[in-house]
Amino acid sequence: VTLGWLSRLLPIGRRTASLLVVAVMIGYALLVGGRPSVVRACVMASAVGWAVARDRPGRPDTALALAALVTIGLNPWNVFHVGCQLSFLAVAALLWGVPAWRDRHAGPAAGSQSNSIIPHPRETPSEALDRLERQLKRLGSRKAALQDRIATTIGQAIGVSITAWIFTAPLVVDRFNLVTP
Repeated sequence: VTLGWLSRLLPIGRRTASLLVVAVMIGYALLVGGRPSVVRACVMASAVGWAVARDRPGRPDTALALAALVTIGLNPWNVFHVGCQLSFLAVAALLWGVPAWRDRHAGPAAGSQSNSIIPHPRETPSEALDRLERQLKRLGSRKAALQDRIATTIGQAIGVSITAWIFTAPLVVDRFNLVTP
């Protein structure tokens, strides 16, 4: 994410920036040894970055499926490792559980993208960044709007954490005999 923002600040095009992000992700995965969670993150980010470079919408669900195929292709035994299972389960929770939670708890503008910092799965990364930039410009210096935005952001962050916890808790209980609040 940081590299993506920095590349937008550099005097290079969106395609070049996307390909730069893909190259750095692949380099990072090779540097740290290709653990399943790193491979998943690298493949997902690379798939979305490649889509952005080709002016196509990045599909996170397709990227997750591709990441699963690559991870299992590199080492079929990863299917049985709890770290790999938790990594994919948590990301699946974020992809499918968070938008459902956000739409349900968004208040009067339920289903609206205008007040959410959480991108919708069908929203391309460039659309999400453009939407966030428009939101920041609209905020301006209005104190009440800023306070409302901070409260909304904190609420969404808590919602994301709770969603990931709810989806991964059964596996944690099964594998570690441990319930963490």
